[in-house]
Amino acid sequence: MPTIEDYATVEAYCEGTPVYAFGYTYIYGMSPTLVEDVVLQEDNSHPVEKIRPKKSWEIRYNLCGSTPAREPKTMWNDDQPLLPIHLIDGDPETAWSSRGGTAPDIQPEWIRIDLPVESEVSSVELVCSEGGPGERSKIGPGKRPGKALPGELTIKLSRDARRWETVYHNEEFTGPESGPTTIGFPACRAKQIWIIGADLKPVQNWGPSFSIGEVAIRDPDGENLSLVSRGAGVSVSSTYFGYGMDRFTQDVLWPIQYDLGFKWSRVGYDMGMYLWSYVERERGTLRIDQKADAAVTEASQNGVNVIMCLDKGNWLYHSSPRKTDWRNSRIHEMMETYYDHQGWPHESEEMMKGWLRYVRYMVKHFAGRVAFFEICNEWQGIGVDNYVTILNETIPTIKEADPNAGVMLGSTGGFDHSAI
Repeated sequence: MPTIEDYATVEAYCEGTPVYAFGYTYIYGMSPTLVEDVVLQEDNSHPVEKIRPKKSWEIRYNLCGSTPAREPKTMWNDDQPLLPIHLIDGDPETAWSSRGGTAPDIQPEWIRIDLPVESEVSSVELVCSEGGPGERSKIGPGKRPGKALPGELTIKLSRDARRWETVYHNEEFTGPESGPTTIGFPACRAKQIWIIGADLKPVQNWGPSFSIGEVAIRDPDGENLSLVSRGAGVSVSSTYFGYGMDRFTQDVLWPIQYDLGFKWSRVGYDMGMYLWSYVERERGTLRIDQKADAAVTEASQNGVNVIMCLDKGNWLYHSSPRKTDWRNSRIHEMMETYYDHQGWPHESEEMMKGWLRYVRYMVKHFAGRVAFFEICNEWQGIGVDNYVTILNETIPTIKEADPNAGVMLGSTGGFDHSAI
C-alpha cells in the first residue's frame, strides 16, 4: 500500500498535523479550521473531531476528480520557448515573456543582465521580434510574444549588485514593435544592468506582460556585451510557461490528486501528452512519452479512473504540412502547439486515416489502464453533423481495438448555439 510520503515531503507540522510539500505547493494534512466556534449540532457538548481525509487508494468509489493542468513528461516534450535565455542568445526571433497579470500595474516585471566582468556601458537596446514565436497562431486580442514593450521603463546600473544608480526613467516609454529601441546614457562602469518595466501591455490571451526578443548591452564602441557567448547571465522577475508548463512542475504536482482523494482524472485534451500531434511527431511513427505513459499506470494503480481524451490535430496531415522538422523548429514555436496544429479528422480522407491509426494505437496501448476514451475536445465549433461523422468512424475503431473500452463523447467549450 503506498503512502503520500512516497510522493511528497513533510516540511512542517502545525498543531501536530504534517504539511506536505509537492514541490513548492504546500498542503495541510487535515481540513483547516476556516471559521472558529461554529455550532454544528445544538446541545451537543462533545468536542468536534475532524475527519481524516483519505487518499485515492483508500477510497472505493466517488465522483470527485479533476482535469490536471497537464501530465508529467520527459525533456523530449518539454517545449518552453519563452525562457529568459532567449534574451541573450543573439536571435531576436526567439523571445521571453513575463507571466501575465490581471491589470497593467499589478507588479513591475524586470530583466537583470549580469556581465562577466565590470565594463564600460553606454546604451541598452530592447529588441522586439520581427515575427517572433507563434507567428502563425494569434491567440487572444493582445500583442504577439516578443513585441510587448512596457509603457514605463527604468534602467539601473550597479558595480556590486548592492548600490544602484538610475540612468534612465520614462513614464511614457514607447518603441517600435519590431527592431531595436535604443536607450543611451553617459558611458559609465557597470557589471549589473537592471531593466524594470511597468504599465504593461496585454500579450496574446495571458494578460499584461513584458515580452521582447533580445536585450543588447553595448559599450561605447557598439559591442554587445550581453551575449551568453560572452559569459553574460540573465535573470527575470517571472516567466510565462504557457498551458504546457515545465516538466519539473508537472511532475511534482501530479500526485496531488491522490492526496485529495480523487477517483477520476481526465487527461490528454489540448496540450496533453496524449494529443495526436505529440504522439505522432514523425509521420508513421507513433510514440508515447515514457513519463506520460508511466503516469497513467501510476494513477490506475493508485485507484484513479483515467479518462483519456483522444484529441484532434496533427501538423503532418495538413495538405501542406506546417512543419517538417519538429526538433530544429521547436524554439521558434509557442507552447500553444495545440492552436498551430489544429485540424479535424473529417477534413480529408488522409486526415481521417491518420486519426484512426492514432486512435487504434492509443486504445490498444492503454487497454486495461483507461476507464473511458473521450473523442475530441471542444468539438462544438465544427457542428453536430461533422462531429457525428467523426464519431461514426471512431467508435467502431475503439471497440475493434478493445471491445471492453469505455467510450465518451467529447466535452464542449461553452455553448455555441449556432454550432449545436
